[in-house]
Amino acid sequence: MSQYEPWYLRRRCPIFFYPCVPVYVGVWPARKCVVILSAILFAIGVMILLGLLLTCIAVECSAIAGALLPLALLLIIVGILMLHCGWAAHLLDEESSNDVPVKVVTNEEKSPNPDEIALFESAYKEPIPEIRQGYWQFEDKLAWQTVANPYPIQHTLRNTVERPEY
Repeated sequence: MSQYEPWYLRRRCPIFFYPCVPVYVGVWPARKCVVILSAILFAIGVMILLGLLLTCIAVECSAIAGALLPLALLLIIVGILMLHCGWAAHLLDEESSNDVPVKVVTNEEKSPNPDEIALFESAYKEPIPEIRQGYWQFEDKLAWQTVANPYPIQHTLRNTVERPEY
């Protein structure tokens, strides 16, 4: 049985990116330039967007915002897509590169500690405490709201309103 190896360690794209592989192969020779250019486009788009935000807070600028907002969003989207293509091209294998040997990591299962076994066995023998909910959880002790209130409503209204006992 073969051992599972994630796609990013194999330096191959996942199967759902196969339609994009020709683009990645075309970008591969200029992958560093594409990544840098995409970062610059993304940064310019974000700066234009932040500049519009600051400008339009101070002054009404619907004419400027109408022109620059689509440009900023377009630069951000193109920057993200180019970054995706540049980074995915970086993950492709080069034909002339040597294969890196796969490092296999094996985990040894440790035998359980006798103290832990005793603790787990005692946990099943002890009865589960009853969890009270709603009003009945305060049968034994008062609710924190009642204890923390210096002027409980029961004492202030006792002379004017007859209240039946629970």
